[in-house]
Amino acid sequence: MATTEGTFRVYRVLDAVAHLNLLDTAESRLYTVFESGYPDDLQATVDGLATGALVSGTVEGDPDDPDEPWHLLDAERDPDRSVLVDFATGVRYPEVAREAWDEAGEAAGDDPVRPTGRALGHDGDPAGEVWVQPRDALPDGAFTLPAVAGRLPLEPWLRELPYTEERPAELLVVDAGGPGEPTTEPYGVLLFFTAAGHALADRYRERWDLPRGADSRPDFDPY
Repeated sequence: MATTEGTFRVYRVLDAVAHLNLLDTAESRLYTVFESGYPDDLQATVDGLATGALVSGTVEGDPDDPDEPWHLLDAERDPDRSVLVDFATGVRYPEVAREAWDEAGEAAGDDPVRPTGRALGHDGDPAGEVWVQPRDALPDGAFTLPAVAGRLPLEPWLRELPYTEERPAELLVVDAGGPGEPTTEPYGVLLFFTAAGHALADRYRERWDLPRGADSRPDFDPY
């Protein structure tokens, strides 16, 4: 057995999956760990973790058995660097995302479109950023499921947004299709909001019925 101590970004995966994915933020390695079976105090911490939480902790497992989940030995959530992440699927993209995608296509010309972002403002102040992710760069063109599982490379943006140069407080993962459902939109959308963008985030949350604190993970069984 091996142990790894570090700082991990939590991905709660799906309700049908009884595991968590923990991204080692220093090594960019994803660990799958059991969701239950811990002592009461550690279990209470695990039960309170949501996607986007940042924890300091230790995991233990067999690196030679990729099919066997690891165990958490300890975990402490960092409230100052955690990001509230929610998911909106089967919805119409906001105009600001469509504009970003059109600009990305024009800039790419005959080359593949790259992930592209732009700053968001509210009442004249910086409020966050919108990013568009081409589907053709993702396995099977899926967008929400890789984001839920921690397989989209989001960590640099969760630490600091490149345009606002601030850490986001919230992220909305927006997909025109549902998990496992086809869509004609060739991209997915990431809406990041800083603490100053709370009111702007409220507008999008109201549009898609995403109250803070609710479990917005897609109701999808991958099995």
